[in-house]
Amino acid sequence: MHVRRPRWRRAAGIAAAIAVSATAVPAAQAAAGSAPPTAPVRIGAAPRLPARTVPAATPADSQPLHLRIGLAPRDPAGLAAFVAAVSDPKSRQYRHYLAPGEFGSRFGATPAALAAVGAELRSIGLSPGATDGSGESIAVDTTVGAAKSILHTGFSGYTTADGRHAFANTAAPALPPALASAITGITGLDDLTAPRPQFVSSNLGSQAALTPQAPSPDFAAPGLCPQETSILAGQGKTDGQQYYDPADLNAIYGNRDQYIVGDYGEGVTVALPEFEGFTPAAIAQYQNCVTPQNTNAGTPGGLTTIAVDGGPTTAAPTAANQVGMETALDVETINGTAPGAAVRDYEGPDTAVGALDTYQRIVTDDQAQVIAISWSVCELDAAPATLAAENTIFQQAAAQGQSVLAATGDNGSTACPASSPHAATPAVSDPASQPSVTAVGGTTMSGGGGAGLTTWNTSGGATGGGVSTVWKQDAIGAAYQAGHTGPGYADACGAPAGTTCRQVPDVAAHAGADGLIVEYYATGTAGSWAIVGGTSLATQLWAGITALADSSDDCAATGPIGPLNPALYHAAADGSGSFTDVTTGSNARPASGYTGALYTAGPGYDLTTGLGAPLTDGLVPDLCGYPAPAAGSTYHPVSPARILDTRNGTGAGGRIAQVPAGGTVTLAVTGAHGVPASGVTGTALNLTAVSSLGGYLSVSAHGTARPLSSTVNYGANRPASNFVTVAVPAGGQIDITNHGTAGADVIADLSGYYSATLAGGSTYTAVNPFRILDTRVPNGVPAKAPVAAHGTLALQISGTHGIPATGVTAVALNIQVADDASGGDLIAYADGTTQPLASNDNWAAGQTVSDFALVPVGADGKIDLYNSSPGSANVIADFAGYSTTAATGLKFHPIRAARLLDTRDGTGVNSTAGQPYQIPAGGSFTVNLDPVALLLGGNPHNAVATAPAVALNLTVASPSSGGYITVYPDGQSLPAVVPAAVDFTAGQTTADAAILPVGADGGLTVTNHSGGTIQLVIDLIGYYGTT
Repeated sequence: MHVRRPRWRRAAGIAAAIAVSATAVPAAQAAAGSAPPTAPVRIGAAPRLPARTVPAATPADSQPLHLRIGLAPRDPAGLAAFVAAVSDPKSRQYRHYLAPGEFGSRFGATPAALAAVGAELRSIGLSPGATDGSGESIAVDTTVGAAKSILHTGFSGYTTADGRHAFANTAAPALPPALASAITGITGLDDLTAPRPQFVSSNLGSQAALTPQAPSPDFAAPGLCPQETSILAGQGKTDGQQYYDPADLNAIYGNRDQYIVGDYGEGVTVALPEFEGFTPAAIAQYQNCVTPQNTNAGTPGGLTTIAVDGGPTTAAPTAANQVGMETALDVETINGTAPGAAVRDYEGPDTAVGALDTYQRIVTDDQAQVIAISWSVCELDAAPATLAAENTIFQQAAAQGQSVLAATGDNGSTACPASSPHAATPAVSDPASQPSVTAVGGTTMSGGGGAGLTTWNTSGGATGGGVSTVWKQDAIGAAYQAGHTGPGYADACGAPAGTTCRQVPDVAAHAGADGLIVEYYATGTAGSWAIVGGTSLATQLWAGITALADSSDDCAATGPIGPLNPALYHAAADGSGSFTDVTTGSNARPASGYTGALYTAGPGYDLTTGLGAPLTDGLVPDLCGYPAPAAGSTYHPVSPARILDTRNGTGAGGRIAQVPAGGTVTLAVTGAHGVPASGVTGTALNLTAVSSLGGYLSVSAHGTARPLSSTVNYGANRPASNFVTVAVPAGGQIDITNHGTAGADVIADLSGYYSATLAGGSTYTAVNPFRILDTRVPNGVPAKAPVAAHGTLALQISGTHGIPATGVTAVALNIQVADDASGGDLIAYADGTTQPLASNDNWAAGQTVSDFALVPVGADGKIDLYNSSPGSANVIADFAGYSTTAATGLKFHPIRAARLLDTRDGTGVNSTAGQPYQIPAGGSFTVNLDPVALLLGGNPHNAVATAPAVALNLTVASPSSGGYITVYPDGQSLPAVVPAAVDFTAGQTTADAAILPVGADGGLTVTNHSGGTIQLVIDLIGYYGTT
């Protein structure tokens, strides 16, 4: 399936303003024989006055005006196509963003067009200043008196409902036809509409200056210092009830896992457009309390302030006027979420033209990977020229690989303020509604740990959300919001059939008034503190998570995320656990005068919280995009060897210690035991875990995000083992993490390795599984008899069942052990070699277990199966394929684990549309590879969709009775004796690996052979191909 980033078209009221040539056509160049028209042409319309605005003194003719003359891109269609291509994982241009400074020469107005427009402006008496550096606008500084004469409009003065003095043009500006046709509009002729901050707060009063905290060498996550939490406790404030410590929000969203692997956002810059001043001393005190260990944002060099158009025009910050609170909230939220990220605070005037110039400066500077906007205006109040200019600016950001996020506002479904003529009308906020911007809405919680998650809607404010009246999806191609229509949606923009208007929000995060502790104003001895929430808090939480993703090892392989929305909706489609769905609440606010019920939350996408709240563990890999799978690799079996045993210090430098709950052991898998030091792409291991309490192990390449998949699921005092294939990074190390409630002993036994470059490897032949050994029948043995205590059974592999007589180096088996009353382990190895210490199946007394294995084959074509138990045991082996020296077989492509199916939340179960599902007794269904093929995307990633065989990890959870599952190529008939893929007992979660051929339709059929229901998780570990 081809996925393209959507292009958007303006609604009728604005289309005429932007669908114009960027190149001026002076009168002298008019067609011969026809006199060009000379009557001035009005562009746009005069602004509408806010409610309760009253006339005031007319602005003096000498009053300065700073105007912005907007220009269209030289190739709007080409720009839209480029943004779509760099956002599409299947495109060869995917994430090949423009270099700094390249936008103007490629998509900005041409030098000739800029010169022509400049000449036209001078010809009518205006003095054009510098261009913005990207070819999108020309600055003009003039006066009210000159504008009256030259632009044929009057000006009036007003006092707004909030007491602010304002001015506005009384008619749309008029220009000569050639000039009018060459520009998209003029901004700066009024200051009626100003960007507003989006926060709600409760002041905590003044506090004495905090004592700087000493750096901590074992810093794991940013959080409030004890001195501040003690002060809050003295005020009756409880963490998780009246406020949230940054550590709480980081834990709720899963950010701590990024910190554990050393990802704090280093190397990433977040740009914050602000339209007020702030008090640096306040932010420095906050950093002393929350992020003293940070070496970037927690030091003076981590926060840089850049003035735009002379800087802000608001009053100076004081404790009483709350000026600087929005900036403090923004900076301090980034500090508390991505403490290693640098912050650039761009301070501009709080006017429409000031906002445009600030956005343009950030994008033209191109120093920030993430841009987070906490200020907004109501889309219905914004001038068409402003919206058009923003659209080009944010397209430029997308083309350069910058992620732009914006708050949806705190006025619920009616985004316009009380002073707006549209106050009681459903509306959305700008710039959140811009197509190239990620709109962030708000949620709230009823306690610690994320409990009671719902839509934010209180007396103090409510999350913005709804339908744009301006932006619509392009009818051509697959828009990122295709298939996502929120409850209450109505066509507000005149979208063509088959498309929808732009909907907001895209995502959400915490915005409740029980928000973050912020210090916004400080004197030399005291600071003013507040608890602050709102969608600006939610926006900065998402910006911090985006910075963590950009600095992660996952994005190191693919580059910065850039435009977020295509990746976000892609993540939601693949169901990989990137979001917490918010299904309750609404954002209707009767206080606005609106009496309707729009909008309500529900399962899936909605117009209150979008796709939901972030789950960073799953979100980071999805945002970064799965890196290209490793090149096709051949298998090199080795003599099985124990490379880790925490019980005796093997592989741990002699240190005897369990892997603690939540802990990770990093294991070197190259440079020893027959594995080369370099050129290794993957390793094959058998892992065993033993613990006093239950849990599971996960395995990943060192330095990458923890996978969602479990590899070994163990019970209390119940050993468990499983085979795993894991990609090996350049450093040759893997991470094994204990997700248990107590420490666990971990044993790792090496079976072999994969390489794409080293000679002497084996290719693989996959077959439909069949039973090759069963000592209970007999099958594969001359007589019915269990393997004796400490006995060895030799099994012929080569030359049987269609297996070649020569050249076979390893065999793929699922080995089951049953009917043993003593407990022990089974060791599978090449016949004629020394019995290794490494084991395969590990079982407790009376337990039936199965474990997949790649067993090396001896020179005589046999393998040996040794029963270490003091009692006899029956052994069953199901054949799945073999490795051979022939060059005609398949090569393996290890990948980071990708989830194909999880019936616990409905992932991959189409019939339940994202809802939990239990597989009934005897039930079957088909799992398809298409979602993962799409997830990996691109060239040559689409080889996954047609892979002849795959490597899987299968986990059966919550079985109500014992039994087994079979997994077979879709469309294939089962043999008389059906090989089990996973054997399980009632109530126990059990995992097993498998290598299986895939049906002609790219599917696998799973059947539950038990007397009760089960839940099933399937993770793709890698795939096989001919190259």
